[in-house]
Amino acid sequence: MTQPPNEFVRQLKAQSVMVLTDVYNEIQCLLEPLGRPLHYRGRQWNPVRVDAWFWGTQNPRFAHGMAWSTFLQVMCFVLPFIHLGCEEVDYIPAGGGTNQVSGKTVVVRQLKKPKKKIKYVVNRNSPIRFDVPDITDWTKETIDKVFEEETKVRYATGYQGTGTAAGNLGEGEGDGAGFGAGNWKGMVRFIRIKYEGGDWNNNMGRGADHNMLIEFNLRSRGIKVAKQTEARTVDELNNFRMFNSPPFVYVTGHHRLNFSDREVRMLRSYMLEKHGMIFADAASPSWGRAFRQQMARLLPDVRPIYVPMDDEIHRRPFPIDRLPYVAPHDSPMMAIGWKVKGRWVAYYHPGDLADAWKDGHSGVKKDVAEAAYELGVNVIYYAYRQYSIWLSENKRKQ
Repeated sequence: MTQPPNEFVRQLKAQSVMVLTDVYNEIQCLLEPLGRPLHYRGRQWNPVRVDAWFWGTQNPRFAHGMAWSTFLQVMCFVLPFIHLGCEEVDYIPAGGGTNQVSGKTVVVRQLKKPKKKIKYVVNRNSPIRFDVPDITDWTKETIDKVFEEETKVRYATGYQGTGTAAGNLGEGEGDGAGFGAGNWKGMVRFIRIKYEGGDWNNNMGRGADHNMLIEFNLRSRGIKVAKQTEARTVDELNNFRMFNSPPFVYVTGHHRLNFSDREVRMLRSYMLEKHGMIFADAASPSWGRAFRQQMARLLPDVRPIYVPMDDEIHRRPFPIDRLPYVAPHDSPMMAIGWKVKGRWVAYYHPGDLADAWKDGHSGVKKDVAEAAYELGVNVIYYAYRQYSIWLSENKRKQ
């Protein structure tokens, strides 16, 4: 049965209104989050919401969310740069081994090969050469000669030992020389304390500290070391994270040494809380006295003592029977240490070790320079080994 025209028109209008209403609602749902409703609602006011007057006709919830979202995204971009600029990390090299070098070192010198002579047959009465050498033999002879000149003073070092730990210096379980609590990104770093005055950079860098790093790598049978030495102020030293701080720092100088009260607190925290160690090397008698005065401020309750020659730090990995020095700055010539809970937190050498480390060794005898390198290895190794044990004991806290 056909519907009346008026009824059809009425239903068509009703369906059109429903469709338009649905379209309006869809657009409203799309625009509402943007804070732009289709109808004008006037300025919002709510005595409970203080921010209502500020946002006006916009949706305050959306605007508030957008503001926080923008802020968080900006902070996510900025924080990594703030982190890199203010906080540092230091990892000890991973590996394993023992605290005593076993076996023996074999040194092989490349000897110069005997030089071959090219024979020529020449007519006594003529400048013409009758026996011309083969070009291949001549080229080989020339290359061999250049090679011999470049390698005649070159040495190759090898290591021969016995047992599973032969050649692996370190602590804990792991592959290669290193420390069980270490990180594959870790390396032994040589960091000096930089302070006002006092000639803190005496013998710094290539020629002294850098030589010591190279020697540590060789004598430890491969523990990774940094490519160059570094310097940090006490404030910068304080920026290192807990459990990721340098196991030792080196300090030396000729003249005065005086830390502020704030620096004293930071260094005390570095030694006692972050498990660090200060390796001091006096380059003059006045500096040695100044360092001992500063240590009395750093650790007023700890009494300094002479470090016995049979102590672990003097016996491992290299046994040292007599303290090496370049110039006697303090009498008697014995190392002084500050010990807390069975660990040396500061080691003071009175005879300018860095002068023996540098190129030329300041003219001292070869055996003195050798002992100075070995003592440097012992002190650095002691600091790293103690730090590795401490990390292993505090895994849960990390």
